Amino acid sequence: GQYFVRCLVKEYVFEPVSRLIDVEEGASVTVEMIGRRIAFSCYGLVRSLAMQPIKGVTVTARGLSNCSDTHEASTSEADGTFRLRGLPPYCGYKVEVLAQAGVERAIPQSV
Repeated sequence: GQYFVRCLVKEYVFEPVSRLIDVEEGASVTVEMIGRRIAFSCYGLVRSLAMQPIKGVTVTARGLSNCSDTHEASTSEADGTFRLRGLPPYCGYKVEVLAQAGVERAIPQSV
């Protein structure tokens, strides 16, 4: 049958963008698509003062100066980890935890 292949990773641009391939029943097909990194991720951990992970907290990154149109958000997982994807290089960012139920304040307020 015919299959449509497209790579979707926010930090990369792929060549070719997409491809239509033919795969016969029981066969394996190798498809080469080359990715070029265009952005990066910021990883972190949200914890309470008692050092316990906090789930479901929204963390944002806002671009500064010439990158002020950049805004990304992520929600912390059960282990408190978060990942802000698609941040362009050569930019400064303000990363902060949004005020919400269960979060009285963040220390520091932003980085």
